[in-house]
Amino acid sequence: MPKLTLTFVTSLIRLWVTAYTVGLHSEDRRERIAEIESDIWEYSSDATNTGAAPVTTSANMLLRLFLGIPMDLSWRLGHHGAEHSLVANCSRKAFMYALAPFRLPKIAKVLALSIIAVFSGAGTYALTNGSPIFDTSPSTPGLPKLASSNLGSNLLADLASIVPSIAIKMSTAEGDTATLLDDGRVLVIGDFASPQNWSGAELYDPRKDSWSSTAYLADKRRWHAASVLPSGDVIATGGLQRDGSILHTAELFDPHTNMWQSIAAMHFPRAYHTATVLADGRLLIVGGVGDNLRALSTAEIYDPDTKVWNIIDSPDKPRILHAASLMHDGRVLVSGGADAVTRFTSPYQGAEIYSPTTNTWAPGAEMSANRSGHSSTLLQDGRILIVGGKDEKSNLASAELYDPDSNDWEEAGIITSARADHGATLMSDGRVIIGGGITQIGGVSKIAEIYDPRVDTWLTLAISK
Repeated sequence: MPKLTLTFVTSLIRLWVTAYTVGLHSEDRRERIAEIESDIWEYSSDATNTGAAPVTTSANMLLRLFLGIPMDLSWRLGHHGAEHSLVANCSRKAFMYALAPFRLPKIAKVLALSIIAVFSGAGTYALTNGSPIFDTSPSTPGLPKLASSNLGSNLLADLASIVPSIAIKMSTAEGDTATLLDDGRVLVIGDFASPQNWSGAELYDPRKDSWSSTAYLADKRRWHAASVLPSGDVIATGGLQRDGSILHTAELFDPHTNMWQSIAAMHFPRAYHTATVLADGRLLIVGGVGDNLRALSTAEIYDPDTKVWNIIDSPDKPRILHAASLMHDGRVLVSGGADAVTRFTSPYQGAEIYSPTTNTWAPGAEMSANRSGHSSTLLQDGRILIVGGKDEKSNLASAELYDPDSNDWEEAGIITSARADHGATLMSDGRVIIGGGITQIGGVSKIAEIYDPRVDTWLTLAISK
């Protein structure tokens, strides 16, 4: 019976997606269906890893379906076609049925329906049409600026021409990585639930607005780490396989040949870990979840010259879903994270600092909030911007700055869309743009936001497609 319930719920979700994507361009429809299939896989994988009952998983998936319906309809209204009148008619009938049990005069029902329609329309407009976009003819060569104009349907393309890794992150599945290569292309690793991505990795070229597959990875993976080495090669480490097993393998991607090469495996299988390229070109791996689904306190370093992994001193706390940033002085700030892969685990508030010169760890000041799944970005002035993530209850909309000189934190405003597992990139003008990630109700955020450290403010960009 429990398995039958799970089968019924997944069928219901697929039926809903099929219904509200009718009439779309085939490519858009395939993309949307692939996203939902990826979500279904994530829920099933989490249930397997945590030992959750199928009934519990079914309830969570059903809740995700109902809470996501308004966002699905808003997304659908951002696409042209006869569905506008279809959705409007369905919404009108649904509201009428909802008001039917109440003994209200007809004029009161009409008035209530009109008010709901106005606010729904205004909300849809705000989500799909009413935000500023990038002006791609900057006043200073090489530096993008922002213009206050209505949102165009080509914003993702405009965004991809400036920060392609963020544009791609806004359409990838949870646990995928989008890595900007030296030649401007973006390497996307993961999304093996997508039927068209058999290789486990794809390349996006923003200049041609085109996709191509790489050679096959030896191990398809998600919740791995991907980093660009000084040579320009990308190293992918660890991660989860489709069956939920955790990898200790590592592979190198050569952008010139589009080929993958297996290299020496890490000492420990791990996923949800961090990988930081040090000033001397070596790669620092910290934490992650091991085979027992508990967080690891181990750390190791890969030397590209010797092609050998070396175990180093361990940090004080085991961590998964933490963040790490290389500071200007060569040290690494490791912040937040949690100690297990469970829904109700309380994330850490503290941070630790690794010094490669002494191979030692030191405690850092505590953040203002417990965070896991947050982003960490080094600013041009040496401070580190921490954004979002989640605590033990919900996703976070707060941000804060770490000052390595004073070893202290200060607030950095509030973002519009609380999110976790998002992308964050330092732009050429010193601002930071964040995009994608998982929202409070479980969908991928279609809102990009920009932080300007000079004036300590955030600017929001809605994405319509």
